[in-house]
Amino acid sequence: QPAVLGENVEIHTEQQAAYLIDEDYDNVSEYVAIPSVEASFPKEIELSWEINDGAASPDVIYQVSVSTSPDMSGAKQYLATGKSYAICNLFIGTTYYWQVSFEEDGVAYESPIASFTTTSQGPRNIRVGGMTNCRDLGGVKTTNGKIVKQGMLYRTGRVDKITAAGKDTMLNELGIKTEIDLYGGAQPLFTGSHYVRCAISDSATLNDLKPYLAQIFEILADESNYPIFFHCVIGTDRTGALAYLINAVLGVSEEDIYRDYCFSNFGNIGVEKDSELRTSSRLKSKVGFYINSQSGSTLQAKAFNYLIKFADIPKETLNKVRRIMGVL
Repeated sequence: QPAVLGENVEIHTEQQAAYLIDEDYDNVSEYVAIPSVEASFPKEIELSWEINDGAASPDVIYQVSVSTSPDMSGAKQYLATGKSYAICNLFIGTTYYWQVSFEEDGVAYESPIASFTTTSQGPRNIRVGGMTNCRDLGGVKTTNGKIVKQGMLYRTGRVDKITAAGKDTMLNELGIKTEIDLYGGAQPLFTGSHYVRCAISDSATLNDLKPYLAQIFEILADESNYPIFFHCVIGTDRTGALAYLINAVLGVSEEDIYRDYCFSNFGNIGVEKDSELRTSSRLKSKVGFYINSQSGSTLQAKAFNYLIKFADIPKETLNKVRRIMGVL
């Protein structure tokens, strides 16, 4: 019999959840450790169950099936040696269905299907072994009420210390096809992946990004390249600047963009004192000020005007990205 988890299952840790409801997104120092430690991973959700008719032998292997469909189609399978199994990297605002099965003495047993629903509060932060500061750009509500599609576009920190398990998560769980390297490392993280090298200065101003933006948005406008991840070293400045532009094009509010940027401080990004924290003023000075100086009544319109005029990106290319991400 599966345990009941119910609705509003939190994917964030206690400190992350507390920060996300703070009205001041720059007040992140109240919730993160300084010097920085790795605290960007999501909370694990424990699925547990009981055996109603007698105890199964201790060496039984349970199969846990998890799906987003009530008919359990497309379910992911996990093996457990005890009567619980922890999962993470779940979509936000999503209902999951799950059941447990096992076989003993030639007899197959299967539990009823249980369900739970994750909270809709973003960001959808991701656990990847050996990496930090990894988040899905999806799941956020735009200013016109659309929800950005999840599982398509990820921002991350450094990739040089990724573990074998982390690579498995990226390739087989997230299904990554394309890497956009804003730092410009010597080689792609994954053999055979679509690798795009953009050696952008670590000052990460809008002018630093500008020469690469047409190429990047052409990649983002081709659905066959997805899922995509982009990164620099710690995943804040160059990565944050590109995330600002993409989110602005999608119609995400500037408040949500800055909160997502400040969430980077939960990662192990090398912060040694308060003055090194990534707060909104840093991103505003590098990108936000210049986008907001463009003509337009909304942040989205201003981003469009900048990218069309100064980066020579056709309007249709930007709209292709919006269609792929489910907001047009």
